[in-house]
Amino acid sequence: MGLIKKACMSKPAFLEFLKKKQAASKDRITLYGLMVKPIQRFPQFILLLQDMLKTTPVGHQDRLPLQLALTELETLAEKLNEQKRLAEQLAEIQQLTRSVSDRNLSKVRDHHTTNTHGTRQSIANPTTQ
Repeated sequence: MGLIKKACMSKPAFLEFLKKKQAASKDRITLYGLMVKPIQRFPQFILLLQDMLKTTPVGHQDRLPLQLALTELETLAEKLNEQKRLAEQLAEIQQLTRSVSDRNLSKVRDHHTTNTHGTRQSIANPTTQ
């Protein structure tokens, strides 16, 4: 989500596109809302199952399936949270990599510009030139 926010701030055309799509949709949900909506359902289902378990007697035939469903949803929610965390870390690493690459490219350009007025030297073997 942070990546989308950065894109909206740095690319006005992208922000305008999102606004137009939101205005055209029947429920007017933002992109953030669309992305969060499925994830928000897991806690709701977990709470629902917990409430159902509170009112389901211990010997009832539905109690075990409810407990199994709750365990499965909790496990899946943990996996989703872990995947989200990993995706955010990867996006941050990619952003840092681009930033470092841009800086290095800028330094190479600056070095090339300063050397065009003087003697050009090979980086690999400066004595051959």
